[in-house]
Parts: sequence; structure tokens; C-alpha cells
Amino acid sequence: MDKFQELHVINTKLLAELDRVCRMHGIPYYMDGGTLIGAVRHHGAIPWDDDVDVTMKRRDYERFIREAVPDLAEGYQFIQPADYGENHFYDYVPHIAYVHSQVADPEDPEMKYYKGLLNHILLDIFVLDEITDSRMGQKIQVAKIRFRYGLSWAYRYSMDKDKYTGLQNAGIKVLRALGRRSSQSQLREKFYKLGTRYDGKGCGFLYSPYYIFEELGIVYPKAWFDSAVDLEYEGHKFLGPVGYDKVLTSMFGDYMKLPPKEEQIPKHFDPNNRFFITDIS
Repeated sequence: MDKFQELHVINTKLLAELDRVCRMHGIPYYMDGGTLIGAVRHHGAIPWDDDVDVTMKRRDYERFIREAVPDLAEGYQFIQPADYGENHFYDYVPHIAYVHSQVADPEDPEMKYYKGLLNHILLDIFVLDEITDSRMGQKIQVAKIRFRYGLSWAYRYSMDKDKYTGLQNAGIKVLRALGRRSSQSQLREKFYKLGTRYDGKGCGFLYSPYYIFEELGIVYPKAWFDSAVDLEYEGHKFLGPVGYDKVLTSMFGDYMKLPPKEEQIPKHFDPNNRFFITDIS
């Protein structure tokens, strides 16, 4: 078994454990992003993908924390952004970690900054909140969320300047300076309050304020998530949204077409690095 196959085995175990505790408690979830593409296009993991993603509606996520997290099996750890410590920010995405794994040098300063919590194979949970039906209102809400997200970069270990233009890097510098005027817990509280402002108001659309900065503008009609359907993934049946084709098309366009060869690479880490270790090695 090569390292990518090993990684995909662990990622499937993460999905299976999430699926087990969610079905136990009747909590809906939905495969998301590349994981959902993998289920539809490959009936399993995208060969070069290095993580797994799911979404949950806010009320279901809150039930997940209360009811399902305590039933996670040994070896699985639920991680929330606050767990990195005060004034330590990575992003707003909660994770389930496979703790019997390592993906980077444990002595790396960035890994230490985040208490080693990022140094595992992780399942990402993106939470879906309601958003106003007004198209202009949606744009305003997303702009405000991006601003709040950017303020939190004040407490990120580092920003990769090569990913951004000179003007963007100047804007990031300003956002980080402004963010330092508040603690990370204060920024997190304001971000949560803003992100959930439309929940329970009967709006017809959903979005995730936890998506990465570039994807924050993706908005879905609620009907696409009215129910969950079983989709095959590595010999298992995991859940996807009933409107999975529309969800994937809105995110990726023609998602059934393979990307160019040069883009068929892992995005988060390379499992062939010498520090990659799991208990099935």
C-alpha cells in the first residue's frame, strides 16, 4: 500500500466514524467539495485528494456537538477553532482528527503554534447557515463576513504572500493590524454573531461562513439540502445532499471533467513526505 492509498484508507475511516455517530443520533450531514466530487465521479476518493469534507446545517451541527461527539470512538478527536488557544487562529473550520496519524514535522514552529492539533489527518466540517433572499443582501453579508474573516488573520501563524498580489498583501497587512485591536475570542464571537444573523428567519438560501476566503460567496437554495441521499464512497454508503449535482455545478462548473494534469496534486500536504505516519503504516 503506497502512502496515498494509506491516506485514503484513513480518510474513509474518518467518514465512516462520522457517519456512524450521525446515524446513531439521526443527525444529517452531507459530503462536500472534493469529497462529494469523489463520491459522484469516482465512487470514492479523488486519487490526488488529501482530505475529506462534509457540511451540516447549523442546528444539526449543534446537535452533533451535544449528542454525537461524546460517542466518537477512541482515536478520533473533535477540534474546534478555540482549541488552538487564545490569540491563535487558523480558520473557523471544526475538524475530526485521526489522532494516530502525523502529517508534518512535529518540531515545525507552525505545528507547535497550533498545539500539534493540525498535525493529523483531518475531516473538515463546514457549517451551513441561512442567508437573506436578497441578492444584494447576500453580497453585503458575504463582504462583511470576508472582512471579519480577514481580521482574524491577525492571529494566524503566517500568511503565504506568494498566493496574493501586491495589492492584496497590502490589504491583508491592514486587516491584520486592525484585527490586533481585539482578542481572537472577541473576533470569533463577532464572526459567529454575524455569520448566523439570518438563522431562523425563514430565508430560502444557505451559505457557509466557514468556507475558505475565496469560496465564501457560494450561496445555495435550501431545497438542494432538503434531504440526504446515500452515495457510494470506497465501498461504503455516505450521505450527500439531494441536490448534489446542482451543488457541485455551482462550486466547480463541469465537475465530471478531470482538471489538467498539473492541477492533480494534493492541496494541504504531501503524504510522501518523510514525517507522514499512521497506525496502518
